[in-house]
Amino acid sequence: MMEENRARYFIVSSGRCGSSFLAAILADAGADFGMPTPSDWTQDSGALEHEDINYVSRQFRRAEYLLPRKRISLVAKYLIDIRRSLGKKRARDVLRHIRYAKSDNLDLWIWHVTKMGYRPHLIISYRAFDKTARSFHVLRGTGLPHFAEGYCRTYENALLMLDVYGGCAISFEELVNLNETSWADALSRTTGIAATTLIECRNARLKPPSDTRTGKCPRVPLRSQEATDIEERLRQLKGQFFPASSQIVRKWEK
Repeated sequence: MMEENRARYFIVSSGRCGSSFLAAILADAGADFGMPTPSDWTQDSGALEHEDINYVSRQFRRAEYLLPRKRISLVAKYLIDIRRSLGKKRARDVLRHIRYAKSDNLDLWIWHVTKMGYRPHLIISYRAFDKTARSFHVLRGTGLPHFAEGYCRTYENALLMLDVYGGCAISFEELVNLNETSWADALSRTTGIAATTLIECRNARLKPPSDTRTGKCPRVPLRSQEATDIEERLRQLKGQFFPASSQIVRKWEK
């Protein structure tokens, strides 16, 4: 496999955080998600999630559910191995044909991609915790403790993988602010797509807010200390590109 063809780019997110908007920008700029680029985008809908990528994520998520907090039974181990095996087989098939992937629960299986001969790169997509939690509850009825647990797991794993495999972190708030451009520089260094192209695609996609009410509406504070700490760590990465670690580069070059 030629080195330039081994790179795969993963948009890792908790969901409901603008990852579809980010994916649409990338697709408009030439990124291959293996599916048609939507002509329109709204904050109320997801997009550019390949059905095979979603299948892989579901299998690894189901395996994760089976993991016990203490000793694992033989039956659970068997079921976990089956789920992961199904996921890895589909991942091998689909990653031959696409270079960019977006889905929930990508953090659970990106490590396995390295075993397939690929070089993953992270694009972390995130949004303010309280706004993401509200959006999840409206969509799925998810309670705050349950959502916070998934949010923390996803982004803790994503930060670890960002440090190992390299990439960048981009907030939804940056994408929808025309005055923000540093995200494009970091994304350009991650993907090789020109920053000017990314900004042009963002500007073409961006729409005025659908909520035309003036002033700020009062909101109940939604708090999770761990989630808030993670969000703050993510925001500290604004505009930065992180190269792959020397340890993983040595492993790739063997």
